[in-house]
Parts: sequence; structure tokens; C-alpha cells
Amino acid sequence: MTGEADGQPVRSGVALVDLGAALWATIGVLASLNARGERGSGMQVRTSLFEVGAWWMSYAIAGFLGSGLAPTRLGTAAGFVAPYEVYPTGRGDLLIAAANDRLFATLAAVLERPELAQDARFVTNADRVKNRVELSRMISDELRRQTADQWERVLKLNSVPCSQVRTVPELLEDPQFMAAELLQRFSHPVIDDLQLIGVPITGNGRRPVQALGPPLLGQHTDEVLEELGYSTTDIVRLRAEGTVA
Repeated sequence: MTGEADGQPVRSGVALVDLGAALWATIGVLASLNARGERGSGMQVRTSLFEVGAWWMSYAIAGFLGSGLAPTRLGTAAGFVAPYEVYPTGRGDLLIAAANDRLFATLAAVLERPELAQDARFVTNADRVKNRVELSRMISDELRRQTADQWERVLKLNSVPCSQVRTVPELLEDPQFMAAELLQRFSHPVIDDLQLIGVPITGNGRRPVQALGPPLLGQHTDEVLEELGYSTTDIVRLRAEGTVA
């Protein structure tokens, strides 16, 4: 269900399944700790890439079970809301998420096409989803009159959810990204001035500080083996045998 309608399936630009499995494993561990605090015993926590991949499809599965219609590729559009997709402008691309009738009426007014909100083809969300292709063409025609930056400013002034599609370098220069202080510096034996993104949460208004950078391959082998009870002699032997490096 990911990709353009007339194209081949495409993968997500980020590792959703891998990152999602790590998050759900963390949630499971926290639930287990909470259970231990309440009942005195924890529980075995398991997840898998397959289960998480299926879970990401939750609303698509619910839609299929309710309607019998399998979701299809719609590019950047949402299958159950319209307009909710990326549109080309005079310069740059813009995501617009007018997810209810009030927002659509506001969008139509900003585009100087207020009659669209009264058009029988677009009055309700169900109507707009049914006539998505024609609606998308009309919106795209209007958006080409100005740049993505210009439209973003005026739409946000009118509380219509939207965002330019930014590159990674543009994201790093975004005022909100900088204000959130998401980048953190780490000391590293090889990379000078190593910067990585921090965790996307704060506690009491402060983002957790990660003191250690990513380790080099094998950097903590001795420490790990010592914690597991191996003696210095054992570790030397394991290195000589090539078991560890």
C-alpha cells in the first residue's frame, strides 16, 4: 500500500519495523517492571519484527475487515481522508492535512475557491475521498500560483495543518529543530565533534543527556566478559582462539 498508484511498491525511507520493535520491547520491559512492583514478579517479554510490521498496518487491517476492500497505493495521500497529501506548488512541495469539513472550508477560502466547500462532490469527507483525483487536481492548480513557503505561512496563519517537504539539511536548520536542542555532542576516540540526535522526550522540561557515544567495534569486550565472570586468563585465551576480537 506504499507507493504511487501506477508504480511499484516502495519501502519507507526509515526503518519503521526495526525502530518500532525496539520501542515495543521497551514498552514491554516497562510493563514488566510495573507488574513486578505490583505483584512481586515480572514477566517474559517478547516481540518480533513480523508482529510490529503487522501492527503498523492496524488501521489498514481494520479498514479491510470492515469494508472488504484491500488498501491500494495512493502515493502521499491518506486512504480515508481528503485532502491529505503532498501537493506541488510554484516552487517546492507542500503537505496539506485538511482532515475535516471545517478545515477544508478554510483551505478553500485561503485558495480563493470558497465554492469548493459547497460543491456536492466535496461537501463531506466521504465525498472528497470518493472524488479525490479531481479534488487533488483542483488544489494543485491553485497551489502552483505561489511557492510552498508562501502557502505554508498563510495556511498556518489560518490554522490549516501543513508543512513543506524538507530535506535533511533543511531539517537541521529548522527553527523548531534548533529550539528543541535535539542534537547532542559526544566525545569519541575517532570522530571529532560527533553530533547525534537525542531521544525525542523530555522530563520536567529537560532532555536526557546521553554521556556515552557509540562504541567502537570490540571496545568493551573485556569489560563485558569480566562482568560475565571470565578471568583475565580466559579472556586472553578467547582472543588467541579468535573467539572474540
